[in-house]
Amino acid sequence: MCRGFSASTATLFPSPATLLPSQLAQVAVIDHRTVITGSFNWSPSAAHQNDETLLVFDSPLLAAHFTTEIDRLWKGAELGITERLARKQERQRNRCGSGVQRG
Repeated sequence: MCRGFSASTATLFPSPATLLPSQLAQVAVIDHRTVITGSFNWSPSAAHQNDETLLVFDSPLLAAHFTTEIDRLWKGAELGITERLARKQERQRNRCGSGVQRG
């Protein structure tokens, strides 16, 4: 099982209560044991151009902490287009048109 997200971490070994949305880190938890985290954005530019940090831990306890936080964030996630984004898209359409070329 692999879980991943871009979420927040306040310390290297956080308790779920200390995780703050303002501190961004990428995280993956694999098989309830391996934690991969750091500044690495998991993109071609991160792999080939940027200076990134990627740490791999073999720690069931650390994996459990991150899994708890991933599950908490997932439960509160708004999937798809949020109401705020839908309103923004509508304003853009009103201002710029539908994007369909008219001839």
